[in-house]
Amino acid sequence: MRSIHALLWVGRRRAAKDQRLAGVAILFPVVIMLLVGVLFGSNHPAPIGVILKSNDQITQRLVSVLENSNSVSLHYYTNLPQMQDDILRGRVVAGVEIPQNFMSQVDNGKNPSIDLIAPAGQAPAITARAIVTAAIAVVSSEWTAALQASKKNHIPFSKALAGAEKLTNSAETLISKKVTQSQSPFSYTAPSNLVLFVFITLLGASSAFVDTRRLGVFSRILAAPVRPISVVIGHMLGLFFLAIGQCIFLVIIGRVMLGVNFGDPIALTVLLLVLSLCAAGASTLLGTVAKSSEQAIAIGTVVGISFGMLGGCMWPTSIVGPAMAEFGHIAPQAWAMDAFVKLIYNGAGIAQILPDVLVLLGFSVLLVIISSNRLRRVISNK
Repeated sequence: MRSIHALLWVGRRRAAKDQRLAGVAILFPVVIMLLVGVLFGSNHPAPIGVILKSNDQITQRLVSVLENSNSVSLHYYTNLPQMQDDILRGRVVAGVEIPQNFMSQVDNGKNPSIDLIAPAGQAPAITARAIVTAAIAVVSSEWTAALQASKKNHIPFSKALAGAEKLTNSAETLISKKVTQSQSPFSYTAPSNLVLFVFITLLGASSAFVDTRRLGVFSRILAAPVRPISVVIGHMLGLFFLAIGQCIFLVIIGRVMLGVNFGDPIALTVLLLVLSLCAAGASTLLGTVAKSSEQAIAIGTVVGISFGMLGGCMWPTSIVGPAMAEFGHIAPQAWAMDAFVKLIYNGAGIAQILPDVLVLLGFSVLLVIISSNRLRRVISNK
């Protein structure tokens, strides 16, 4: 326990003297957060193009749901090339082509598919995709519920459908008011940059572990009755407190300056704790692998950005396709972003984000075990 406390004290002293950390941990995240939020975040409705290849009842209902949304405005087209051209020129952020067989797909109980054209990585396009997907789910649910109610209760289908639409319209009004009041243009960019820079900062800080290791400090410590896992935990705790400080600062900036509602404070606290622990574990592992402090910083930056891209820190994983989204979850950043999205956009609590938290905790434990074994091997090979 004394060795862990000593390593923690040394780590805190070293971090306090490293002026580079102030830029990477505080200045860069805030600047990027502001730039991305200002450029791509907006509270104005996102203009989307619509091509109607059918004018049946369910298509009209889908259009009505989209028109009543506060998040998008519809621009109608008669041909695809013109809509694609306007998307490229930025006149509309996305385009939707509703097929002729849309009603038959819903009638047959299938998951209806429509063609949606949207550039990757732009917040308005992401919003448009989410709104269109939700609208399709709404009208499909209404139609299915009306069919079942009509058969079960022996009432006219039109009456059952009208009842389902009335319930949906009431719910839409409440949800629309809630979303309009609570969401900020920075609601995605704030947590995504928090996750991105916590990992980049701590992976870069692994250079201190490399320097300490190369100076033979760990060899002398392990010559005493001290286990490698104690050394790893002691070093990780220093990084953990650094990450917690960075998280708290960025959450305050996001809440006070940018108006981001991070959701349930208890769930947020738990998420930040396990996120910081996981980033500290990744940093410690890199410190046992890198051969120099320069190499640690170079590798840490590349790994932090690459895994951030995979994990949804640059753009939501929902826009890259199911296969790529699943693959992206090899990165702990993806699980952290999933939890943040649930907290901010879905009003989730600790129970809803618990699976993501447990996965991050699992990453942390695994990284501690691997780092301890790596440190033992590195010291014994000297």
